[in-house]
Amino acid sequence: MRGAAIAAAVSADFNVNEEAILRRRPYINRRGQAVVAINTGQLDAKGNPIYRERVIANATLRKDEWVRIDDELITAARERLVIIDDLRAAGLTPSVGGLGVLISEWEKASEITDAEVTMDGESFTDEDRQVFGINGVPIPLIQKVSAANTPRPH
Repeated sequence: MRGAAIAAAVSADFNVNEEAILRRRPYINRRGQAVVAINTGQLDAKGNPIYRERVIANATLRKDEWVRIDDELITAARERLVIIDDLRAAGLTPSVGGLGVLISEWEKASEITDAEVTMDGESFTDEDRQVFGINGVPIPLIQKVSAANTPRPH
């Protein structure tokens, strides 16, 4: 079922706006109507989300076809993202603070000179002070806007 496929994607650390996905996936129901699924915000006895259908103007795929596409895409994404899980498990993915962060920053420190060795403790040595600052690089935003199954004006 579509709800199970979306729940699986969400639980796999995907950032999914479920309503936006469902609105872009119109299908033809068993009565032959073009509809989209709408999450009611309620759960059934098994804890799965409950959906209702809303009639729309057009649809090209049947609901079962969308379910098959969902299942295949999620399977493919999981196979491709195994390396991401490996990097996360090895601690090689730093947290940059969330979606609104545009620059990855880290602290830098200046070099200091070596200490001097004296025998009397009264000799003057070079004074030194470490200076701290911030370095940063922009975080790339990877995006793709898709217009699949979006009605186009003629």
